[in-house]
Amino acid sequence: MDFLVTFIFHIDERKRPEGFPRQVRDLVMINSDSKQGLVTAVNTESLKYIRMQGVSVRKDPYAAEDPNKLDTERMFVPLHMVTHFEADVKTITGEPAVVDQTGLASFPSGKEAVKH
Repeated sequence: MDFLVTFIFHIDERKRPEGFPRQVRDLVMINSDSKQGLVTAVNTESLKYIRMQGVSVRKDPYAAEDPNKLDTERMFVPLHMVTHFEADVKTITGEPAVVDQTGLASFPSGKEAVKH
């Protein structure tokens, strides 16, 4: 089963620069077949931020990603600016699309993708 985990980092108001968001988010896809596996994966991802002493986040975490472009719209937020962080876990339902070498998405079942 696939999950979208949104790590929400709360910025310390005393260290927050003017115009800086009160929260930053890092989105992570996790695949797990059990609740314990999901918990372990979330904890492992959490340790990544502690080892890096911060988080590298997209400036707009919900903007569409173009797989053909290098993702340069990122910023690093040092852990000393964060009061705490939490994980919001959502189940992803439906058949996930697979992107081939040409950048085209298709479904493993052979169904056609609906283009909007």
